[in-house]
Amino acid sequence: FTLLKANEFKILFSYALITFISNLIQFMAYRIDYWLIAYYMKNETSLGLYAQAVRLSQLFWILPLFFASVIFPVVARNKNFHDTRKLLSVISIMNAFNFIGCFIAFLLADWLMPFLFGSQFAGSSYPFKLLLPGIFLFTNTTIIAAYFAGINKLKINMLGSGICLATVLILDIILIPRYGIAGAAIA
Repeated sequence: FTLLKANEFKILFSYALITFISNLIQFMAYRIDYWLIAYYMKNETSLGLYAQAVRLSQLFWILPLFFASVIFPVVARNKNFHDTRKLLSVISIMNAFNFIGCFIAFLLADWLMPFLFGSQFAGSSYPFKLLLPGIFLFTNTTIIAAYFAGINKLKINMLGSGICLATVLILDIILIPRYGIAGAAIA
C-alpha cells in the first residue's frame, strides 16, 4: 500500500468532485418534481400515484446502465477511442429494445398498474404513459455520459445535468400547478 502523490490525489479528487456534483444535480432533477407536487398539490395521494409511475418507468434504465458499465471501462482504457460507430451501434440496439418495451408498457399500463400494485394505483397509469417518451429518450444520455466519463470530459456531463435540472424545474413550475401529476410527467 502506498500513498497517493500530490498530483495523483489532485487528479482523483477533481474527477470525483465533478462526478459527485453531476450526480447531485441529476438527483435533484430526478426528485424536484416530487417536492413540487407535494408543495403545489398538498395531496399525498397524487404524490403516491406519481411516485409509483416514476418507479416503474425507471425500470427502463436497467439496460442502459448495463451498457454504460461496459462502455466506461472500454473507453477509459483506450484514451484514443474515437470510433463512435460502435457506440452508436450500442445505442441503436438499446433503443430497439427500449422502444419495444415502452410500446408494450404503454399498451398494458391501464391493466398493469392495478395488477401489480392494486386498484388504488390505477391512477398511476396516465402519468406512467406520459413519462415513457422522456424515459425512452433519456436512456441515451446514460450511454453518452459513460462515453464522456471514459474520455475524461466530465464537465460535459455536469453541464448536461445542469440543463436537465433547469428544464425540469422550469417545466414543473409551469405545468404542475395547472396539470398536476400529468404536468410533472410531461416535464
